[in-house]
Amino acid sequence: MQKITKILCVGDNSADTDRQCRQYAEQYQVKYQGLLVNDNINYGCYHTSIMDSSIKFIKSIYDKFDKVIFLKQNNTKIDILSNLYSKNSDLRTEISNTDILFVGCSHTYGSGHNSRDTVYTHQFSKMIGVNPLVNGYPGRGNFLIEDMLSTYKLTNKKVIIQFTDIFRIRYFSVTEDTVIHKQGSEFTINEVKMFDDARLQYEYLKIVDRVVSRLRDAGCKFLFFQLTPHRGKLQEDIDLYQSQYREFCYMADMNVDVAEDNIHYGSLSHQLIAEELNKKWCKLYAENS
Repeated sequence: MQKITKILCVGDNSADTDRQCRQYAEQYQVKYQGLLVNDNINYGCYHTSIMDSSIKFIKSIYDKFDKVIFLKQNNTKIDILSNLYSKNSDLRTEISNTDILFVGCSHTYGSGHNSRDTVYTHQFSKMIGVNPLVNGYPGRGNFLIEDMLSTYKLTNKKVIIQFTDIFRIRYFSVTEDTVIHKQGSEFTINEVKMFDDARLQYEYLKIVDRVVSRLRDAGCKFLFFQLTPHRGKLQEDIDLYQSQYREFCYMADMNVDVAEDNIHYGSLSHQLIAEELNKKWCKLYAENS
């Protein structure tokens, strides 16, 4: 298989484009090159956008890259470009049999950690002898986590899903003509009325149902868990519901230290998460791995 050394990420000219480019540079173990400014292309991972470059220019340099990734963002023009210029009719990303896909929020991303080696994604991957393929989205909620699964070819792959708390919402605002992403502490009075506990619980558990069904249908080896600071009757009911699935890994009381940013879970907390995942993984899949 040809080694991928030159990568172009086509996005929407946002900070998320740069963030995903850095992630792909780490994933493919190449140098992060930043914004593509001309057609002098060296080893590494670049990013550009339909705002930074013309469609004609993107088309002209397409074949100079080993891999061109059209990022899944809130911009239909990027999807149109991917349909026009992708060499592969299936636009989903391949997952190697030696990789395991992690999807989650800032805990999965590794926020607050100076080294990826202290994050549960890398600790657990080392335990079962695979390479971590990490998609973590700081500050975003469970709807995006579900969406990201649609961008991968999942058949017979290994997957870990880290859900976040139910109080991270996403909806389209007609008055602002944009998609709103918010956490519970930022809710307006109207949002508090609209997104009450019953609705948020219902919507979250439906996401869990869909994700489990999708991964089972794809024949995946997978686990899922939820990291949330919220406890009480509401969360107990959610955990009880999730426990009907053999792939659910209960992760309460894992927050025993803090990371370098004094906000996120620290290295010992991530080690506990990795160990719990390893116990569950061995129980479900060790004999067939």
